[in-house]
Amino acid sequence: MHLVKNKTIPISFLLLSLYSVILVYSASFQTALVRYEVSAHYFALRQFLFFMFGFFLLFVVSHLNEQIIVNGKAIKWMYGVSFFMLLAVLFLGVTTNSAQRWLNIFGFMFQPTEVIKLLVILFTATYFTYFGKQIEKSDRPLFLYLFLSFSIFFYYSF
Repeated sequence: MHLVKNKTIPISFLLLSLYSVILVYSASFQTALVRYEVSAHYFALRQFLFFMFGFFLLFVVSHLNEQIIVNGKAIKWMYGVSFFMLLAVLFLGVTTNSAQRWLNIFGFMFQPTEVIKLLVILFTATYFTYFGKQIEKSDRPLFLYLFLSFSIFFYYSF
């Protein structure tokens, strides 16, 4: 049995990712040598490592059972962890460009708001899965959800 029926998407993903590594190398080798005094391959190697990490995560998540991911308990647990990460930014956050939005965990800098973006997508999918029939019958739950979504969007936009 083939794991992938349509090979166009994985091949395109692989080619675009390798092309991005080549572009990072061509755009940054001089900066790496002169400004940072590191190997010319430094930024390209980092880009490749992040690509490999992302590909590994893509592989793991694509093989998960979606019922585990959209389970009500799993969503609540993920939101709880994300909430505490956002709180951690207040106390342990790293300030960059006058904004305290980053967490430094084991030398890896990331923004917890990026995790929240993924969780909003999962929450939306779960919401529409469980309340799809009621949404078809009434405009009220959909209006409430859209109001909450847009209020979050506008809060972070300004």
